[in-house]
Amino acid sequence: MSFFCALSGEPPQDPVVSVKSGHVYERRLITKYITDNGSDPITGDKLEEADLVSVKANPKTAPPRSPSMTSIPTLLHTLQNEWDALVLETFVLKQQYNSVRQQLSHALYAQDSATRVVARLIKERDSAREALANVQATIGITAAPQGGDVEMGDQAAEERPGLPKEIVAQIDETNSVLSATRRKRKPAAEHATQAQVKTFTATHTVPSLHSASPSGITSLALSRTQQDLFATGGNDKIVQLYDRGQDKVITSLKGHTKRIHHVALREASGAPTLVLSASADKTARVWSHDATSGEYVPRQTVKLHKGEVTGLFVHPTSTLMGLASLDRTYSVHDLTNFTPVFQSAAGEDVYTSVSIHPDGTLLALGTSGSTIQIFDIRSGALAATLAPEDTTPFTVSTLAFSENGYHLLAPDSTSSLAIWDLRKQARGASINLGENFKVNKVTYDVSAQFFGVAGNEGGRAYAHKSWEELARFEEGGEMSDIVFGDLGKEVWGTFFSLRPENAGISIQSHAQVSATHVCTPPKHIQTPVDTKCWRRLPARSAPPLARRLGATHQPSRPSTRTPPTRLHSPSRRRHLPRCRAELSAIAASLKETPALSSFVANPLLSSNERAAGIEVLLRVGQKGAKEPVSDVTKNLFAILSENGRLSETPSVIEGFDELVAKYKGELEIIVTSAAPLPKEVLSRLESTLKQSEAEQVNPSVLGGIVVDVGDKTIDLSVASRVTKLNSLIQQSV
Repeated sequence: MSFFCALSGEPPQDPVVSVKSGHVYERRLITKYITDNGSDPITGDKLEEADLVSVKANPKTAPPRSPSMTSIPTLLHTLQNEWDALVLETFVLKQQYNSVRQQLSHALYAQDSATRVVARLIKERDSAREALANVQATIGITAAPQGGDVEMGDQAAEERPGLPKEIVAQIDETNSVLSATRRKRKPAAEHATQAQVKTFTATHTVPSLHSASPSGITSLALSRTQQDLFATGGNDKIVQLYDRGQDKVITSLKGHTKRIHHVALREASGAPTLVLSASADKTARVWSHDATSGEYVPRQTVKLHKGEVTGLFVHPTSTLMGLASLDRTYSVHDLTNFTPVFQSAAGEDVYTSVSIHPDGTLLALGTSGSTIQIFDIRSGALAATLAPEDTTPFTVSTLAFSENGYHLLAPDSTSSLAIWDLRKQARGASINLGENFKVNKVTYDVSAQFFGVAGNEGGRAYAHKSWEELARFEEGGEMSDIVFGDLGKEVWGTFFSLRPENAGISIQSHAQVSATHVCTPPKHIQTPVDTKCWRRLPARSAPPLARRLGATHQPSRPSTRTPPTRLHSPSRRRHLPRCRAELSAIAASLKETPALSSFVANPLLSSNERAAGIEVLLRVGQKGAKEPVSDVTKNLFAILSENGRLSETPSVIEGFDELVAKYKGELEIIVTSAAPLPKEVLSRLESTLKQSEAEQVNPSVLGGIVVDVGDKTIDLSVASRVTKLNSLIQQSV
């Protein structure tokens, strides 16, 4: 038997075996290793020379005596010792090298895993902080400062610089001009009075605004230079410009990725009109009107804030824009070169609303901690803090300065209003709106004679000094925004959704849609006003629409499946054949003529365009007859057009045909054959069945026919016969 040393890999001259590991070594090599390391070179266990057992091999050759150093054998022996040391060192280096490789691999894997974990935790932390800030802003709890490095000593007390000197000079100049003219200003003689506000009734409807999903208009801005122009922002992340005179959406501005919080229009003499919007996607956007193309083009996207942008205002100079954010800061931006000029230091509370004083020097910010902070916009210094007496936390979600600059309107709780006297920095009055009322928006009219509030129970208008309630607008459900029109003669309201009872359907099948309402007083208060009633037919996927405040009617939803009992009166029986022929001709034309089909499917057409298209449809229904179409058909399309339901024309005609067939007792019979039936066979079937028939060709029946009569089927096909024969053959086998 041959042995090999576990260290050198050569046959040992003096073999020994370790009692602990069982490996065979050359004695001189292992003893040197034990002397240096005290462990087994293979397993690493503790090893002593006493643990080595000599292996007796036969024959055994005694090593020669050590010659003198001057002889060749001595040199060979010396070289042998050095070789042994080199072998031991190489072995140890290989072991250490493998160990280091394993440790390095483990460290790299651990470092990569730790990096991934840290990145995921940072992302979750940021998401949690943002969600917490949103929740706190909603329920009115003051947000605690986020963890992180805190600057100490003098650095923490440093004040950020205010606005640039040239902008401050511009604000001061505007302030001196506005404050001087404001003192002399009196309400115009033709301005609406409180008595007129009490008589407000619905006068205008704006349909088809924003998407049906997600539905809801969240903000409204009226043009002060163009009476018919207004802008809206919605939950569908879109800003729309609408021209009431043209009765159409001028443009839809897209770019935001979350719902719109606020919209505004910047209209200045000699400058292009700007459309401004603030969104929950932490950005604000600016679009500018291009006089050459007539389009609104993107000019600026503000990504300065780290939280939702909750408020927006246009400064009286018309050259500045301000933003408030859930990141506890506010910022000011120059609209001439579209650059930020100031951002405040982070405050203690989340900013949930913002409003600018009519003179342009004071800035009011509503917080999630129930307080209102008023800053000098020029220096960014805190000028005053207004806090309610009630310590119950709530969110100040809306603010409005009066036009005279003396008062500030804000929520005093979730269901009450406070009118703050800025001269005394004290509450001048408080209005209780009801225990269940939730304030969404407040606003003053331009004369400061009355103000409005929008909430979950609709809108209300109040007199400023007497605090008398002038009007309620509750027909549309929850109101999201309210704005007074020119000379206070209009009140516009936007709604999250219509109430089911107003839509004329049950809660279960109600399609929530957005709405914009306009209220105006009648021309003569003493004369009763006739209010036209529109029958509103909301569909399950109807687009958002706008309806007036204070509507005096309860719209209903007529079904396209009219009950058969309505067809039994003698006068209606006379009209049935004629109406059926006219509607059949119209239905056939809709299928054959793409232009007519696209006309009835387009919800954005103006009333004049719809009227012209209906005239074409009625001429098609006339189908060459000398007499025009019946009044019944005319009234049907008038109702469909008036209520925005022309797209339902094919289904209405189909339902009408089914009802007429049921009323006449007609039974549809479907004949299925493997090949087209000969005329003589078809004639026999017609004469036998004497019912309306429908022919279907199905090669799978192989031959014969299959007759469906009502709920019964008469199968005389070859295919059924073959199936029966196969079944009998299999049973016999």
